Amino acid sequence: LAFTYIRPEPAPAGITYMREVSSDLSPAIWSDTGIIPLSSVVNGSLRTITVRDTAPMSGGDRRYLRLKVTQP
Repeated sequence: LAFTYIRPEPAPAGITYMREVSSDLSPAIWSDTGIIPLSSVVNGSLRTITVRDTAPMSGGDRRYLRLKVTQP
């Protein structure tokens, strides 16, 4: 399971981009453990980032990825 997102380059000051994975959509279960980067490409003022979950999809378990963007 993989996903791609685009963010400004450089990243805006104070903005945090957290890639998270879960086997459940409950708020307390999300974690950044088990996510690995595949690519990070800068094109002008944008960065395109692709990450993937390390859990195999053939296992039959549900997996979800999300991008959590926060600012103080």
